Amino acid sequence: MSIFKKLLYRKTTIEKELEEKYLPLFVSIFQSISEAKKNFRNVIKIIEKESRDQGTHKYPENFGDILLERESTDDNAKKMLSQKRREGVTDADIRRWWNMHDLEKRMLEKIDETGRYATFEQAMDEGLNEDKAANIVRKNIQCMVILTTISIPAVKIGHCHQN
Repeated sequence: MSIFKKLLYRKTTIEKELEEKYLPLFVSIFQSISEAKKNFRNVIKIIEKESRDQGTHKYPENFGDILLERESTDDNAKKMLSQKRREGVTDADIRRWWNMHDLEKRMLEKIDETGRYATFEQAMDEGLNEDKAANIVRKNIQCMVILTTISIPAVKIGHCHQN
């Protein structure tokens, strides 16, 4: 970023919150604070554009509560929530995810996507074929869903694949 752009650039409140929350993760991945900040800013740009392009930047932060309220009167909401419940999603899960700011949801999705890709690449580097590497990614995803559903800290995720 040029000096002129740095002078004009002002972080939004949500960007500051996301940086405070997720920059340590970026530092752990990139090991350099300057590299982590650069990559963090790039991800912010990407997710802001995606949010605007898809119109989800307009969703209110209490969208989960709204979905649950509309379930009894809106067939689309009822159908979507019914399918999610068959997948094991609870009202608390709906509130936790859909009441989150759109940029935070997107940040979590990018982090998840990066983790999946890194897991796949690591498995391939260890000599596994694409099918076996993809199977490891699927197992790790199932593990993360189980652990996050029961609120076990992310630090323990590494223990899951040992079963």
